[in-house]
Amino acid sequence: MSSIETWSDFLTRRKSAIDAFAEKFGHLQFAIAYIPYEDDRSYSTDEPKFPKARELTNAEEIIDCLKERNLNWQTLETEEQLIAALQDSHNDVWFVEPLAAYQKRKQEHIRQTLEAEAAEIAIKYGCLVNSLDFLDACQAEMERFQDYRAGMQEDGLCIGYGVSREQWYEEFSESRGDSDRIQKIIDWIATNLPLLYGQWQYQQQTQTEI
Repeated sequence: MSSIETWSDFLTRRKSAIDAFAEKFGHLQFAIAYIPYEDDRSYSTDEPKFPKARELTNAEEIIDCLKERNLNWQTLETEEQLIAALQDSHNDVWFVEPLAAYQKRKQEHIRQTLEAEAAEIAIKYGCLVNSLDFLDACQAEMERFQDYRAGMQEDGLCIGYGVSREQWYEEFSESRGDSDRIQKIIDWIATNLPLLYGQWQYQQQTQTEI
């Protein structure tokens, strides 16, 4: 008569299996990118039109991903087999690639996006990106969007009079997204041009004290 496996024995057996898998594949980290659709929800929320991905950073996360489709992870022997299994882990998988490569491409996409948006602001205000005037321009844009949302809140009673609640919230959310993008540009300046950003902060503080 076979004995019933205790919960403790199950956890021990599971850990042993995971340890064996990790010994073969534990050094690997993957990003599983999904097929992009026109619907913005199919893209990464960090930046527009960049495929969102599920990031697998350790053996247990890889196993959990495979188990969701009842794929037998214990029979995998090579990295090629593992990648093929991950490719089959979801109907909408676009591609599987090393996590480091995905993150590098994502950061490059973010950089290009921010540079393009910064250039538009610089042209609008007639200044250079690497200048105090540019940071002042970013601040002016932030205040413009904040004033716009404040006006929307004051006019909230227009809901039901030609403006649906969904339209109001969509427009309000878009304005908040505009502010978020400006803030990301300011943060990008702070990271890449810290002396300029520090000088601008000092200028802001001095103006406030005056």
